[in-house]
Amino acid sequence: MKNPQRQKLSKRLLMEITTGYWVVSNCFSEFNHFVFYEAVEPIAGRDEQWNRIKAARADQRLCNIFETKEECDEWMSELTESYMRKMLGKE
Repeated sequence: MKNPQRQKLSKRLLMEITTGYWVVSNCFSEFNHFVFYEAVEPIAGRDEQWNRIKAARADQRLCNIFETKEECDEWMSELTESYMRKMLGKE
């Protein structure tokens, strides 16, 4: 798996990302879920998508960018496994 691109999520960046790429915020909710996790929409839908990013308070914060959902899911799985090993004291 390739490492994700990590950048500050600005509206300008959102407008430059290739349609269909996946963006995952670096911020978590109180339930340990990413506050923003979506495929980048076609240009026509990005203003609305930006509003969802702002509502999630993920704007101007680090995000992870993936070319495919599979890469994104694999990264999230590895992250979860690493977290669980730490919690169980096995790392």
